[in-house]
Amino acid sequence: MAQFDVFKNQNPDTKKFYPLLLDMQSDLLGDLNTRIVAPMTTDTNITEPISKICPLTTVRNKAYWILPQEMAAVSIATLGDRVANLAAQRNELTSAIDLIFTGA
Repeated sequence: MAQFDVFKNQNPDTKKFYPLLLDMQSDLLGDLNTRIVAPMTTDTNITEPISKICPLTTVRNKAYWILPQEMAAVSIATLGDRVANLAAQRNELTSAIDLIFTGA
């Protein structure tokens, strides 16, 4: 499990709207039994996202918006299969988090 890994959402209450979860947590905290994740949704589930906060990405040839403003801690045991890694978008993802927490 690594920072920026993408997992299937197994939660029956949220997986329809948020089919994927992005691990945002630093690998330095890998010994914890929880991970901070940002939900990911398709363009059919979102209108007018703020592009600086909600980066657009592609996983398995499908477009998803990442919603870091809705981050939450989840148990590692609840994460589904790993389907991708978005480390190539590290700068864009950390910039979105910086904007949320510091306004910069």
